[in-house]
Amino acid sequence: MKVLIIDDHASIRQTIKAVLSEPETEFIEGTDGDEAVRLCIDNQPDWILLDIKMPRMDGIEAARQIRQLGLTARIIMVTQYDDPGLQAAAADAGVNYYLSKDNLLQVRELIHKTTCATLNLK
Repeated sequence: MKVLIIDDHASIRQTIKAVLSEPETEFIEGTDGDEAVRLCIDNQPDWILLDIKMPRMDGIEAARQIRQLGLTARIIMVTQYDDPGLQAAAADAGVNYYLSKDNLLQVRELIHKTTCATLNLK
């Protein structure tokens, strides 16, 4: 499984990798929305974890551009902003899930549950 993690803070990327680490998981990292789009094209990830507020291009615009490319990866907005307006904008951009950085175990559980359901595993 390929997981693309896009956040402008290296410590957050490292924490997410530690929480999601499994032997069969390949991690790709970037720091902003521009990189997210390019890395999606180059790597075809299964999951994309995006922060909202980043330099150059934010996560919402990155999600919109990724969806315009026709990529089918599941996108999780992993953010500190609990804002209904941002949640709606993310959904409109094609984000599948909107989760808090305060509970990264939710991200792990969601990926595991969704991957197992896709593969018909328990």
